[in-house]
Amino acid sequence: QDLHARALIDAADAASDSAQKVAALADAAHLHRTALDDAPGAIELYGRVLEASDVEPSVALAAAHSLNELLADAGQQEERLTVLERLASLERSSAVTVQDRQRARALTKRKTSA
Repeated sequence: QDLHARALIDAADAASDSAQKVAALADAAHLHRTALDDAPGAIELYGRVLEASDVEPSVALAAAHSLNELLADAGQQEERLTVLERLASLERSSAVTVQDRQRARALTKRKTSA
């Protein structure tokens, strides 16, 4: 598992495509957290995911949730505050997207029943 995680990190560092880089970092972070039981390594990698300039909101949201849990377990409250602020922002954006989809469905239903 350690070699797999290292290969993912190397792939992320070498990737020119941002989406591939973020995906590799997220996978490596998950491995560090679960298979390797390496919370500090996972914290660093999830942080890199969140620092990516054009990370998909759903990936950022998952990374922020994981990072929040890890920081809480580690007692790193100052760092956790920053993540919680980012998490709140991401969840507001996600809620807006859900609301937009619900409105679109409602409009479609009205049009088809009219």
